[in-house]
Amino acid sequence: MKTLIAYYSKTGKTEKVALDLAKLLNADLEKIIDQKKRTGLVGYLTGGRDAMKKKLTQINSLSKNPADYDLVILGMPVWGWNLTPALRTYIEENKNKIKKYAFFVTSGDTPAEKLIKYFVEIFGQEPICQTGFNTKELSDENIYQQKINDLLIKINN
Repeated sequence: MKTLIAYYSKTGKTEKVALDLAKLLNADLEKIIDQKKRTGLVGYLTGGRDAMKKKLTQINSLSKNPADYDLVILGMPVWGWNLTPALRTYIEENKNKIKKYAFFVTSGDTPAEKLIKYFVEIFGQEPICQTGFNTKELSDENIYQQKINDLLIKINN
């Protein structure tokens, strides 16, 4: 199965998961870059506000066409208990090109299941699977590897 991992990462946590999954799945990567400055306290606050208000943003031009893939895995941190503006923009711009999707999130402690409704709202269909990595799981190598393995099993079924 030809797989693309499209992800947005501000602090590097989501990028770590994306890179690890890409190696294990032999998947291509598409890093989504938000053109809006999101640094410092103001960036943090406006990012959360924009996420809660479901705002779109300007993202970098893309190098991969999601239509060329059997599965697109979407990755992002959780902002304001919602999709980041950068990933929301990517999905809105590409939803008709994506055949099947799965997603993962990184967060303080927001379960991935809480975000399914936002993905379904845009795609009109459920993901094939999803998972979340909270702060503790990202720092505990055994738990992290188990969650990665569980996600791989779900993807390959």
